[in-house]
Amino acid sequence: MKRQLCTFVVVGAGPTGVEFAAELDDHIREDLGQLYPNEVAVSRVVLISSTDDLLSSYDKKISDFTAEILKQSSVRVEAGVRVVEVTPTAVICTRKATGEAFELPSALTLWSTGVKPLPLVEELIAVSDAQTKRSGLYVDGKLKAYGFDNIYALGDCAAVATGSSMKQDLARLFKRADANGDGQLDKTEVLQLFDAIEAQYPQAAVFKSKLEDAFDEFDADGSGELDESEFAALLQSVDSNMRNLPPTAQVAGQQGGYLASQFNGEDDTPFKYFHKGSMAYIGQDKAAAQVSMLKSLLPPSLQGLPLLGDDIVLTGSLAELIWKFLYLDMQISNRNKLQVAFDWFKTGIFGRDTSRY
Repeated sequence: MKRQLCTFVVVGAGPTGVEFAAELDDHIREDLGQLYPNEVAVSRVVLISSTDDLLSSYDKKISDFTAEILKQSSVRVEAGVRVVEVTPTAVICTRKATGEAFELPSALTLWSTGVKPLPLVEELIAVSDAQTKRSGLYVDGKLKAYGFDNIYALGDCAAVATGSSMKQDLARLFKRADANGDGQLDKTEVLQLFDAIEAQYPQAAVFKSKLEDAFDEFDADGSGELDESEFAALLQSVDSNMRNLPPTAQVAGQQGGYLASQFNGEDDTPFKYFHKGSMAYIGQDKAAAQVSMLKSLLPPSLQGLPLLGDDIVLTGSLAELIWKFLYLDMQISNRNKLQVAFDWFKTGIFGRDTSRY
């Protein structure tokens, strides 16, 4: 009974899930051991990941390093596992590889697997045919929702594609692909177009491998060629593969500043996200960081070059120092910066707060 009451399950191995599991395990082992030795001896933190990797959106080196650090801690990692039910006392799971069902006792379950649009956002998506995303309001480069005249969205409730919409360039792309000028596009012409434009439209590169089988889906009349309306349906499907910006505070903060400038008449250019990097605390005074500031300063054609255009990957104690420095730098006011720095200093000297209520 005591082990069940001292078992904590975290569902989702993204930054939020990994950081919470690591912090909770640190708190139990470092701060509660002397106060509650018997309870700490039977307590455990379980981290559930639906994929085989932790922090799967980060560089593979970060994922592997995180897994190794958590092995050295008391966090139990269940990778490749799908949660099918959460009860007041347990989490019911299945292993994706084998289909085996099993149950994990849990006194507290933290769910950190992503975000879902609020009912208002879902209603707005439902009333407009121009809304082709389901993760949030689909907005243009100025963050105005497609299909609406006076609705803007940012942060978690907005789906902002990082590439240019191919459907918006329908007429130009159709004319470019129609090499023989017959007003119809065969499969070869579409493939040649996608080869030529994939640098400008990353979603074309993603979809190109599927085009061989998918072409017939859009050939509504079975003629073996696409007219402009059929080509428009194809491009809408291709645009659905556009990668959205991640639902993070870094994105929302930049979007908020951009909209304020736009509403004040200070900026009329499309929103451009500047990715500074991704960081996560992974326990035992270590962190993992994927710094992208140098890469983001380069033009797209140079991003990906060895060394200069690569993300900088840092792990361990050095990464934690950088994580803390950037965390302080992103605080809104000097007052907040002092408060956070003082809290870290106090915790380093006296440990985390273990007050009994």
